[in-house]
Amino acid sequence: MNARSQTFEFSVEGRQIDEVVSCMFHTILFHRCVGKYHTKGEDSYSVGTLGYTDVDCDYIDFTYLQVTSQELQRAVAEKINQFHDKLRSSEANRSGQITLEFYQKKKSRWMFKPEEIPWEIWTIKIDQMQLSSENERQFVREKLSDTLTERIFQITEIINKPDYVPKPPHLSELDLVFDTSYTDIQPYLFKNVRIPFWEFLKSSFQARSNPEASIHRKRIGGFQPVKTELQPNKTYLWCSCGYAQRQAFCDKSCGHLKGDFQPMRFTSSTFQMADLCMCKMTQKAPYCDQSCRTRFSGMQMNMGNAVTGTYSNMKDFLNTIPKGVESFRQFAAERQANLEETERLKKKVDELKKKKFSEGK
Repeated sequence: MNARSQTFEFSVEGRQIDEVVSCMFHTILFHRCVGKYHTKGEDSYSVGTLGYTDVDCDYIDFTYLQVTSQELQRAVAEKINQFHDKLRSSEANRSGQITLEFYQKKKSRWMFKPEEIPWEIWTIKIDQMQLSSENERQFVREKLSDTLTERIFQITEIINKPDYVPKPPHLSELDLVFDTSYTDIQPYLFKNVRIPFWEFLKSSFQARSNPEASIHRKRIGGFQPVKTELQPNKTYLWCSCGYAQRQAFCDKSCGHLKGDFQPMRFTSSTFQMADLCMCKMTQKAPYCDQSCRTRFSGMQMNMGNAVTGTYSNMKDFLNTIPKGVESFRQFAAERQANLEETERLKKKVDELKKKKFSEGK
């Protein structure tokens, strides 16, 4: 079985490491857990329900969901603390990575342990930053919340493709696919691997020496279009990569990145208030074609490929999950509206200053 592998990179402050890794790991595990199986004989069973909890981060403007299980929370927190302590203990090495690996067991001969075959691997790469001012910290905090929102959607989209999920086992072989040691839930078998720093350096060097591996990809600039005033016969450069600090126009923020990023040059023939695309997925660039609505509003946090017979028992639970996605979208929309209002006020102040300066002359 070929394991599916995904890697996410973050540049964070030291105090944000635990929350970033916890957010990613618990989001993944949220989709890779099912209710506890209770057997009623050889061929009959019942499945318990799953609860979920909203977790508000202290050092990031972000809220994520985690399975309500103290055993799972302790197990994940212990591994993350070990990873963080390892980074903290090394003053020179301020980067590292930790992996969440899902696997299934294959029976071997009686004298050998079962073989562990990975089928899904999630890697989180962390690069610690040292910021000198509070303005820098606030800027990084806001950008990190946007990045986490984007990563949550990516995880949801990836995990809803159950190509790599093991087939439902027989009741007698549940422990080959699921971790049955938990008393309240039943996650797929997983383990955390802390990759040594020299291995991280090796993989980083390979990525740098391989041009294709180090190429940046375009990213989401926002989750709703931005209404912009366009002047007639004026040429604009629309940001097509998503890296611009002031969307939706290019400010050359992608100039130092590796990738074929080119802004789109366009001219408005008339005066108009246009909805410019922020998600960078429109087919009618630079104008919004509602791709963001069709792509994100229908996205649901399903729990992967659960064992046959569990859907009816968890139907009510699954129906509540889209509310969590809606809260993420609402947060992104409100933040975008605040940014637009701040930008509008700045423009108004600049215009008043120019007017007073011209009157003074």
